[in-house]
Amino acid sequence: MKKTLFIIPLLAIGLSTGFGVQAALAFGAGCEKGPGGMKEGRGHRQERMAQVLGLSAEQQQQMTTLREEGQNAMQPLREALAANREKVRALVNAESFDENAVRSLAAEEATTRTELLVLRTRMQQQIHALLTPEQRALADRLQPMMREGRGHGQGRQMPAGKML
Repeated sequence: MKKTLFIIPLLAIGLSTGFGVQAALAFGAGCEKGPGGMKEGRGHRQERMAQVLGLSAEQQQQMTTLREEGQNAMQPLREALAANREKVRALVNAESFDENAVRSLAAEEATTRTELLVLRTRMQQQIHALLTPEQRALADRLQPMMREGRGHGQGRQMPAGKML
């Protein structure tokens, strides 16, 4: 009798867990997440947008070229930001505070971020210019939804107490 009372809850837990895993896998098949729960790459998102906007093969190729050129132009700037972060970390851990060094790094970072913003905006404008008026109107309506799924915006603030 005791064994039966012990086995029944175990079976119930096992079955419910199995169904839960199955449901999660089935639900995940239709989501934007790939194996391990990570979002799928930029290529998948571009394919979907090409389909939704009805882009021609020529438009898709031109956009791919613009994105590749933009990424190549932005890479050195991203590397400069990463190097700057390391320098700031070194200053945070230094024995004494060097305000001039911090200000200099802050100015460098501001300049680099400005250049990144200019490059990114130029690339987006060039891509936008490839669209027909109908595609632009649809893209403009979809833009807020696209931003929500990319993790940008107000919800990405660093938790209180975290530094660098």
